[in-house]
Amino acid sequence: HEKLLKDPSTREFYDVFRFLIAQLDPQLEVEGRMEDEVPAIMRRLKYPVEVNRSKLQAISGPNTWPQLLAVLDWLAVLVRINDDLIEPLAACQLGLADMGDDERDVSEHRLLRSLHENYLGFLSGKDDSGDEERLRQIYTERIDALRAEIERLEKQHEDNEQRRRTSTTSTRGSLIF
Repeated sequence: HEKLLKDPSTREFYDVFRFLIAQLDPQLEVEGRMEDEVPAIMRRLKYPVEVNRSKLQAISGPNTWPQLLAVLDWLAVLVRINDDLIEPLAACQLGLADMGDDERDVSEHRLLRSLHENYLGFLSGKDDSGDEERLRQIYTERIDALRAEIERLEKQHEDNEQRRRTSTTSTRGSLIF
């Protein structure tokens, strides 16, 4: 294992890269030359640094390997985030159910599921304006629910104020006698 970390072969790097990408998107098939595919995939994943094709041709170079190791580390972190947070939230297995507001939970889970589906579509290159419309509908429903909640709370506040005034008036009246 020490050799793999210090002086990997090109094939070993590509095997690890393919494995990590398969964890993120099992449907993604890496076709073509890896020197071309790796930079394209990393661009689609919005990796913050450009992966140069020339670096992929001399993987174990002293100035190249640390940068490519950083790529693998970034992918491993992305896999962990996906496995530990995004997938369970999107599948409604984690997180929001303990908040105590069932209507809000349903809305939050719907939003998360939609965002997850959109991201998977983005990764696969699907460009669908229906996704945007679905998100717009979810947010419109959330805004409507918030407006209804505001109206309910304002009504409750008015009722409480009226009771307080009535209570203050009746208390004054009973003190006179």
